[in-house]
Parts: sequence; C-alpha cells; structure tokens
Amino acid sequence: MAPQQLIGRDAEAAALDRYVVDGSVIAPLSRLPKPAGTLLGLRPLLLTGIGGSGKSALVADLMRRTQGSDWSGPIVVCLDFDQRTIALGGEREWLNEVTRQIGFMRPVLDGLLARVRSETRQHIDTVLRDRERIERLSGTEGLAIFAAMRARLAEVLSDGVLADDTLVMILDTFEEILVRSDLEGPDPEQEPFGQVLAFVDSLARLAGPDGRPLIGAVRAVAAGRVAPFPSDDVRLARWFEAHDEVGELDVHSAAELLRTWGSKRVFTSARALRLAKGLPCYPLILKLLVAFAEHRTGRELDSLIEGPQSESLLGTEVATRALYSRFLERLKDHALPIRPPGKSGSSTPPISGSWLIRASPCRW
Repeated sequence: MAPQQLIGRDAEAAALDRYVVDGSVIAPLSRLPKPAGTLLGLRPLLLTGIGGSGKSALVADLMRRTQGSDWSGPIVVCLDFDQRTIALGGEREWLNEVTRQIGFMRPVLDGLLARVRSETRQHIDTVLRDRERIERLSGTEGLAIFAAMRARLAEVLSDGVLADDTLVMILDTFEEILVRSDLEGPDPEQEPFGQVLAFVDSLARLAGPDGRPLIGAVRAVAAGRVAPFPSDDVRLARWFEAHDEVGELDVHSAAELLRTWGSKRVFTSARALRLAKGLPCYPLILKLLVAFAEHRTGRELDSLIEGPQSESLLGTEVATRALYSRFLERLKDHALPIRPPGKSGSSTPPISGSWLIRASPCRW
C-alpha cells in the first residue's frame, strides 16, 4: 500500500520518475556500465535496502504517481514475490498476472486478455488430459505452452493498441527469488533469478510481423533486501542497469515522520528532532517508536536517548535478529554472502526488543 505522503525520499522519487519517462539514470541511482556479451536488452533498476528501510513504500508511491488516479498514465504491473503463486511460479504464472493487471488498467483489453488466459488453461487441460496434476508438465511442455500464450498475447496487441504506452514492471520482494537461486552455479540464466529477468526482457521484445515493438516502452524496477552480487559490480551489471541502496532518512525527514505518524503533542518539533538524532533513522524503527510512545509521556521518550539504558536499548542484537529471523532462516542454506545482523560491517539497524513486543498489535 502506498503511503499517504512519501517523506524524505524526494531525490529517489525524482530519479525513478525520470527513468519511467525516458529511461534516463540520474542520481542517486548509480549507473552500472553494460558489459560486453550481456544477454538482456532490458536491464532493470535495482533498489536494495534492509527490511524497514522504506523500499516498498518508495515503489508503491512510484506506482501511484505513475499510473495516475484515473489510470491514464503508464501501465504499472507489480509482481510481488512475497506472494506464493508468483514466487514459486514460472513464465506462465507471471504472464497470467501481467495480462490480468494490464486488463485492469486498460479495460478495452480485459476481455481479450482473459481469453488468452482461458485458452492457455484449455491448452494445459488438453496436454494433461490423462494426468492428475499440473506439476507433472515436463519442462519442454511448459516452454511450449508459454510460447503459445506469448504468441496469443502478441496477436491481441498486434493492432498497436499499446504501441504508444509505457509498461512499468515492478519486481518487489526480489530477495524471495534470490533465496531460490544458485547464483554461484554454472548457469544462473536457468535459475529463477535469470528466468524472471529474462521474462521481463521478453516483454520488451514483443514485436509484430513488421518487427515493430508492440509496447511503446518497457521499464523495470526490482526491489529487495540485498543485491545478488554484493561485491561484484561487473556481474551485477550483466543483469541491472543501475543500483541504489535505500538507506537511513536524514534527521529532519525522520523528525517530520515522527510528527506525521505520532501525536504532535508528544512529538514536539524539538523532541522529534532530538529523538531522530539519537536513533537509526529507518522508517520501521520510527514506526515502532510511534507505537511505543502511544501511551507514554514525552519525558519517558526523552529517557530513551538520555538515560543510562539508552545504549542497550538501541543496540540489542537479539531483537535485531528477531526482526530478520524469517529472512535469515531462508538464507542459511543458500550461497548468498550476507553478514548476520549485529556483526561487524552489517548494515542492519539496531532496534529494541521491548519495542517489538509492545508495538506488535500495530499494523503498517
């Protein structure tokens, strides 16, 4: 869900808007030079940052700004890999979702794209007539069905209905793809990681009989907690055009967020700024502080950064691990070089366990 107001990310928002308009890469995005032999024609932007840094809010706000309140802007399609069917699916499931969302934003195509999905389902039923489960499709059969679905999509778009449109593909919670991929193996193109990016590239390659693109322009933004090749920009550049690490907010933006989300009576301008200067300025931590402050006085909040317990309150490694336990558990059996939270060099923000316990009923 997009935040009602995106605070403290003006530079990032402007860079993303510029990319959507004409494909330009400007600061704070860092361009990755395209190496020779790159297979992808379309390399997405990559946004990374620890959980709670505001990546999803940034992406959701981009979607809201881009598509417009009347859906008249560019077409925005989000593949959220936190959804099981998307994370565990393949090209057919991804194309199902893409056509569904395009139909929603362009109602004139809705019925035609629904027919593409229906005909694909009939195709699968024919192939599996004497079988019980779709998972028994062979790899060759799956590729053939996807190719046929893609050809039907090209037929639907062949009259140029999207020739002047921009399609913006959002790949959110991208770390869910990374944990299923062996990026150190001999053929990352055949891993889910490579397949997803090749799928997005295939949308940009859709062309009519005359070779003209069926979609005016395709942009792509991937957002996840970590970069796939954190110490190798050359390898990263094979897959992505630019990268930005979404870090802490500046203290003035953090103070503004505290006053926006919390009580201005408790979070006075001076107190909010003082707290922001003493805390890691990540949106999730600020949310937890607002929840923690709900039934507390300003004096109690002052004690968070002034009292003798402040050092332990702001640096509890156990609580930090609890916040990231789900992700760390999924990474432990995969060859992805990430330092555990709390270790030297980690970018994970410190956070108090008491905040997690007391703030748990809060929804955000």
